[in-house]
Amino acid sequence: MQPVKPVRIFSHSSLFYWWPVWLIGYVLAGLSTFSAAEYSNDQREAPIEILSGSEAGLVYVALLLLTLVLTNIRLKNVVSALLTLAIIAMAGLLFWFGDLNGLTARIPDLDVHMSAGFYYLMSTGILLIWLLSVFVLVRLSYWKFSDGSLQQIRYFRRVEPVYDLRNVSVKLDREEAVRHAIFGVGSADLLVEIVGQWEHRIRLENVLNAASKRDRIIELIAASIHSTDENEGLTEPVIEASLTETETETETETETETETETDKPVGDRSDLATDEAVSKKYSSTDQ
Repeated sequence: MQPVKPVRIFSHSSLFYWWPVWLIGYVLAGLSTFSAAEYSNDQREAPIEILSGSEAGLVYVALLLLTLVLTNIRLKNVVSALLTLAIIAMAGLLFWFGDLNGLTARIPDLDVHMSAGFYYLMSTGILLIWLLSVFVLVRLSYWKFSDGSLQQIRYFRRVEPVYDLRNVSVKLDREEAVRHAIFGVGSADLLVEIVGQWEHRIRLENVLNAASKRDRIIELIAASIHSTDENEGLTEPVIEASLTETETETETETETETETETDKPVGDRSDLATDEAVSKKYSSTDQ
């Protein structure tokens, strides 16, 4: 079996799902710059570019609110799917029939207009925070699945305990599949269960390519169990061989002692004759 490379799991924060906010913000900023109407500003010499109508502003606000809800409130798949479909259907119908401006006109003070500068500033700020969170801060703490062990790596902190990989199981959590499908780009949550001395459950949220990483972790666990079984299989014959050798040596020593006792030398016949003559002499003297 070929060795499986270690797997590092980075658990992202909910800021990872905010990429549509800064992306759509830059799109609206570009539209405002190149195709918007210019309005004069008494405080500045340069004009302000603002898209006519309230569609762009309302879309951006709706996207902001939807992202805020989906990334901070845990909803069941059915509820989140219905909410998302309802918002998309409503926005589509309003844009298709062109009644969004008419709807906002009937509600006082609902004209939502944002300049190109607002979109640029908002999108750039969210983008910088997003980059810092996704590519820098997340790497300061991660979980490492290696050959036979699991450990949490934390920079600037104490050493974490090492878990035996044979006591670990991993599965996908699909309770928030809608959020992961819309904004997650193949992400999901991983549930890691540890049994034995350090029994507890770990939830790794917002893991990119979670399905493929789960499969690689399962391969590592299987390889660890297989390696342990092979080591146990090699140890048992060695023990049996040593026991056999010990029994053979014991039997040999026993046979040697038996032969030694059997082959003890017997006195000469001349000595026996002398002893018989002496005994007869004392017998005649007594008589």
